Amino acid sequence: MRALLLLLLVAASPASAGCDEELRFALDRLGIAGAKVEGQVTTEGGGCEFNNVRFEQDRLLSTVDKVAWRASGLGAEAPFVSPESGSLSLELDIDGYRFQPLIGDAWWDYLYGLQAQRQKVDARLIVEWDLPNGRLSVSEIYLDFPGENSVLASWTVEGLGVAALTGQVAELSALRLLNLSADISNRGYLDSLAFAPLGALLNDGDDPAERMAELKQMASGIVAILPPSFLPEPSQRSLLALIEDAPFPWGDLSLRLTGDIAVNDLLELGLSGDPLAAFTRAFGNAQLDIDYRPAPE
Repeated sequence: MRALLLLLLVAASPASAGCDEELRFALDRLGIAGAKVEGQVTTEGGGCEFNNVRFEQDRLLSTVDKVAWRASGLGAEAPFVSPESGSLSLELDIDGYRFQPLIGDAWWDYLYGLQAQRQKVDARLIVEWDLPNGRLSVSEIYLDFPGENSVLASWTVEGLGVAALTGQVAELSALRLLNLSADISNRGYLDSLAFAPLGALLNDGDDPAERMAELKQMASGIVAILPPSFLPEPSQRSLLALIEDAPFPWGDLSLRLTGDIAVNDLLELGLSGDPLAAFTRAFGNAQLDIDYRPAPE
């Protein structure tokens, strides 16, 4: 979240040194500092657009057909961010992102490069930060992976003032999540993203299958006691079906979380001696609607 806000500030600032510096800042926020970057840049129409971008780091080659962004907000009359700055906005499009390992052998690198041509990822981000009212609206985050695999999400957060950039817990505790929407389609590509966290969960005991069964039983038990005011019965059935298909459910998932949820209450969920009371404080004014549609066998 903090990296997103910093990127928004730099992109919208008239003091920015240019599109090249903005791109390097974004790569730095993504942990790709010092990478060798190549590409053609245009700045017509007030935005930035890079074509045929290549960057290498740690024996990994990434290429992007096009990355373009348009930001607005900070002007010459208010060049530094403050509650009086108004609203900052950013619209980002990434077309044709691909990556491949660099083995150092001409044949292997050639074959990996051919394979990567079919494994492209497209992405889109639209975000606005209303500084006077402390509201961050992420109206669209879209990730289009190879095959029928995609993620589309949006959310709104209130209480997000300039002080939140410090990352201090006292500032983060004032945040409130007003709504969250997500649509996820998985036909196998997203499985690979779950390997690392699943490995950590299953690395407890001698039998991974038994451990997975225990986790699924535990999750189903928690879902069964959630109040219907928060999780209506149709959503409960969908969530139980999703758990049954774990760890790699193939299908389409729609999730809608509505209400007024204090982030501070969420942080206390795992620390409270009374989990049910903590859950009621966190989600007493919220409702979760879930629709899971398994992919045909």
